[in-house]
Amino acid sequence: MTKTASKNPIIVRFFQVILGLLSYNVFPSKVRIFLFRLMGVKIGKNTFIGVHVTIDSSYPKHVIIGNNCGIATGTVILAHRRDVSEYSINKGYNDYPFKVMDVVINDNVQIGTNTTILPGIVIGNGSIIGAGSVVTKDVPPHSLAVGLPAKVIKTFKD
Repeated sequence: MTKTASKNPIIVRFFQVILGLLSYNVFPSKVRIFLFRLMGVKIGKNTFIGVHVTIDSSYPKHVIIGNNCGIATGTVILAHRRDVSEYSINKGYNDYPFKVMDVVINDNVQIGTNTTILPGIVIGNGSIIGAGSVVTKDVPPHSLAVGLPAKVIKTFKD
């Protein structure tokens, strides 16, 4: 981050949100990927990202997407959540800090339409995530995971 950016986190956050909104509907995929990279998302080569994909605009630098991936329409990738480990009925929403965790989508991963990937998830090489799944746990390499929450139902062999 430049000195100007570090002194103006609100301006940086503003541009990240604007880039996220632009990337939501822009066509073609290469332009979307360009905008996501400007936000700070790390994206490998030959990756496709469909329209209406939301990548955490608050912490985009914590999202890493490998080479040769396909991320279908409507997918949501989150890198932060509220830390409710010290929950109390007397605390309000803003009393809980954010917990920020990396999301790593390794090479050759296919993610189906309307999938949600929660913070801290690692999806292994060559895995497939079924449409409409909510990924709450790591997915091992070469696996098919589906459902809510997503569960591995098949492992692929060479």
